[in-house]
Amino acid sequence: MNNFSPAEQDFLHWLFRDKYHTQDTRITPEVEEDLRRFRSGEPEQYIIGHVPFLGCTIDLSLKPLISRVETEYWVGEVIRDLKTKPDQKRNILDLCCGSGCIGVAVLKAIRNAQVDFVDITSSAIEQTKINIDVNGL
Repeated sequence: MNNFSPAEQDFLHWLFRDKYHTQDTRITPEVEEDLRRFRSGEPEQYIIGHVPFLGCTIDLSLKPLISRVETEYWVGEVIRDLKTKPDQKRNILDLCCGSGCIGVAVLKAIRNAQVDFVDITSSAIEQTKINIDVNGL
C-alpha cells in the first residue's frame, strides 16, 4: 500500500477490517471502486456501510445523516444518568430519528426503556427498523 496517500492508507485499513473483514489487502475491483468513491469525497462511513455508536452497529445503507461524535458523547451522558435509577421505567422519544442511533443505543443500554422513533421521511423509519434488527432489539 505504498502508492497511496496517508489518508487513503487509513481508509484502506478501515475498509479491509470493517467492510471486507479480511487481512488480505489485495486491491480487487471492489476495493478499487471503494477507493474511487473515497477519492470523490463520499463519506467513508457510507462506503463502509455502518458505524459504531455506543456499542451498537449503525447501518447506513439508506444514507441517513451520519451521527456526530458530539451526539455520541451526549447520548452516552444521558444513558449514564438514566442508569442511576435502573428500576424506573423510561419513555423516550427519538424525534427526527434518522438512523435511529440515539434510540437504539438507549434501548440497548437501558433495561426499562420504551423508545418511540419519529421522522418525517419514510426512509429514516426504514433505516431505524434496520438498525433495530441489526442490534437484536
